[in-house]
Order: sequence, then structure tokens, then C-alpha cells
Amino acid sequence: DTEFLQNRENALDILRKLINVNRDISIITKLPLSRYFVEKLAEINKKLETKNNLLVFSMSVPCLQSASFWEPKVPKPETRIATLKMVHATGIRTLVAIRPLLPTLPTQETENIVDLTHDVTDGFYSGPLYLKNLDSGLLLNQKNLKIEKIQPAWMPKDNEFYKIEKEGQLENLRTMVERRGKLLFEGAVEAVKYLKSNEKY
Repeated sequence: DTEFLQNRENALDILRKLINVNRDISIITKLPLSRYFVEKLAEINKKLETKNNLLVFSMSVPCLQSASFWEPKVPKPETRIATLKMVHATGIRTLVAIRPLLPTLPTQETENIVDLTHDVTDGFYSGPLYLKNLDSGLLLNQKNLKIEKIQPAWMPKDNEFYKIEKEGQLENLRTMVERRGKLLFEGAVEAVKYLKSNEKY
């Protein structure tokens, strides 16, 4: 759940070492990848498969047209989706992370993400938006929001965040995904377990 691929060669070295630990491996990125790098991932995947393990590749695509507002400093969604297609074509299992589920995202934009990716992914996962404070202006006076101040389990103690969910948004996403014959998972762990249990070697 970190940007594991910032240093490509280091990432490959780590993955090669992990082949022999008899574990499934899940990675997530927002970065576009070269064909050379994807081919190296595919080689690692083949070796994992000989040990009855999976390499599962997630691409983070939480928005499209809204990317300049929500993700101004990361690669464009179009380049990420192009990488997703290339990875999927090698036989590596792929997931799309529409996470965080942005409460300002128009329904049509969410549907566009699903339309552009459902043919090149084994499933989707999502989750709420977490903000450290509510003064950033990111929510633009949105209505129908459920806002809860919590201590996330994935953060060190004494790190409270605002968990923000828009009423009905997750259910709408689930409907979009299922309409296209895919599943929406709570996270990568659940998705990997499902793929593993339905995998034929």
C-alpha cells in the first residue's frame, strides 16, 4: 500500500527475493510503466505461479476528469489505464482501486472509470476518503455526507482522521461494477483471497 515502484530496479530485486517465501504478492501504483518493466513483472509472475502463488497488480484510478483537482501531481489517469491494459495482457491478475471514493465525484465520472477498465481487470476495490482536517476546501460544500472522526487501524496511535462517505455512493459503484460482470471488494486483501480461491493451476 505504498508507491512500491518509484525505484523500478529495486522493486524488481525485492520481488525476485520474495518469490521463494510462498506468499501471494499484491502491489499498487499510480505510475505508468515501460513494456520492459511489465515483461519483468510477468517473468516474476510466472515463477510465482509455479509455486501456486499470485502476483496481483492494482492500478489506482480514483478519478478521470477531476484528476487535475484531486491528483495534480501524479501521472494522468489515461497513462495509468494504458499501463493497466499492458499488464493485464501479460496474464498478471489486475485490480482497479477506485480509492478513495471521492465524495465530489459525479456519478458519470465514476461510471466512466468502470467502463474504461472493466475489460482489463479482475475486479475493483474501493474505500472512504480520509482527511486530517476539513478546512482544505476539497469537499466544496458537498451535501449528504457522513463524516466521522476516527482512529484508522492502519495509522499509528493518536492519529485521528475524518472518515468521509457520501450517501449511496458505494452502493452505486457496486451496481456499476456488477452490471459489467465484475466484483467490488473492500480491499486488495479480500480481492487476492478471492482470486486465489478461484484460481486454476
